Amino acid sequence: CPPEKVGPLIGKKGVVVQEIMRRSICRIYVDQNYPEGHPRQIQITGQPKNLGLAIALVTLVMEHGPSIISPSHNNPDANPEAPDVSSAYIQCPALKVGALIGSKGSNVYEIYQRTGCKVQVLQETSSDGSDKRVLLTGNPQQIEEAKALITQLITTGAFDHGVATSNPTIAANQMQSNSGVLTRTVETPIAPEKVRLVIGAKGVTIGEIMKRSGCKVYINQNFPEGEDHMVVYSGTPQQIDVAKFLVETVVFQGMSALYGVLNGPESIVIQEVNIFEPQLARLTSGDSLQTIQTRSAVKINVDSTPNVEPANTYRVSIIGKVDCVHSAIKLIYRAVGSSVGENPVESSDQILPQATGAILALGKDGTSGHLESAFTLSDGNQQQVAEINNDVMGRVVGARSATIGLIKSKSGANLQILKADSAKGTTRVVITGSAHNVSLAAQMIQEVLVNGTAKLLKMSDAPTPVKQSSPIL
Repeated sequence: CPPEKVGPLIGKKGVVVQEIMRRSICRIYVDQNYPEGHPRQIQITGQPKNLGLAIALVTLVMEHGPSIISPSHNNPDANPEAPDVSSAYIQCPALKVGALIGSKGSNVYEIYQRTGCKVQVLQETSSDGSDKRVLLTGNPQQIEEAKALITQLITTGAFDHGVATSNPTIAANQMQSNSGVLTRTVETPIAPEKVRLVIGAKGVTIGEIMKRSGCKVYINQNFPEGEDHMVVYSGTPQQIDVAKFLVETVVFQGMSALYGVLNGPESIVIQEVNIFEPQLARLTSGDSLQTIQTRSAVKINVDSTPNVEPANTYRVSIIGKVDCVHSAIKLIYRAVGSSVGENPVESSDQILPQATGAILALGKDGTSGHLESAFTLSDGNQQQVAEINNDVMGRVVGARSATIGLIKSKSGANLQILKADSAKGTTRVVITGSAHNVSLAAQMIQEVLVNGTAKLLKMSDAPTPVKQSSPIL
């Protein structure tokens, strides 16, 4: 439990946690014996049939505040108009349990997305062939909608997506945060033996992942022994992508790889592209996606929900080191067979050139180097790389670094010159800052290469220079 959520969970004089214990018939204890800033551990004790409701109520309070459970009138934080949260049980034939849960919990998760009702199949000890109890947690409307979907799924084996459902808790799996930023909740499976590795000693690892990504991360371990658990991510799509990348780094490469990513000398960036449905089909067919990830050493996430704007497109995010992300984007362009963000011609099988609107030539005749596409970092700043020929790099740096210093002061961006590549005959300059400052610095580099520093010397310094922090996650 994040430290800032402990107070609302306990409530004034313990009224909120007492209400959860009263409803679930479970004992709940919040262990706060952890260093400042680290997540606390919540211990829930009770009969197996009651644990699901207790966990659901605790999760709801942490995500949406104490008013969501409408505790007694003695609670000053209560919202009298908030829908009451309750639980109900239905029976599911043993042979239909797999169909209800779906691959890696996909059907149960879709019911939660569409109704806001939490669904848990209780794996109680019973003779083979007997019905299984299914616990439903939510307000009365959510429970009734979930019952209808479950009945439909058990009867027909599929959902009718024409059936309207309402989800007042998480509308279409998306909600507005207090700051007005659109956020969502996503779950992915994790092997039970990897859970402790991701959490870390006293929650240190998962706490660092949340701190670096800005995403809330919680591991739901309320599953039968041996079955996959679920990692629950809550945040903006970009925050979730970064958190998933960090979690998967721990799971597949170990702790040393994670701290190498977090503390290494190279920047980790996230770049997004939008592709149309025919392009999505090409990208995800066969092993194309896995091949690109392996060859480029990046993580690629494909959002299966269409974008509102641009219409009829899907978001693809690429996370990794700058050079690796650039390489992956070029491979994606080739795989989809048409310009990303442009509606493809059905018969088109063209192989795109490397420069697809993302690279701008530098210098008067375009031969002094090029600017690569800008990336959005996890802190909201942008980063862009200028690759400049070594024979003209002196103009950009200037005597005693005077020109590069001038660009920094006039644009407000941070410029870092990397080691020259003698084999390619180029030097890379990494520009970091706000979108405006990065764009201004890039224009100034072009101005210096073409006309020198005369125009820059007449400009005033940037009023609010960007914070000179490391662009690492």
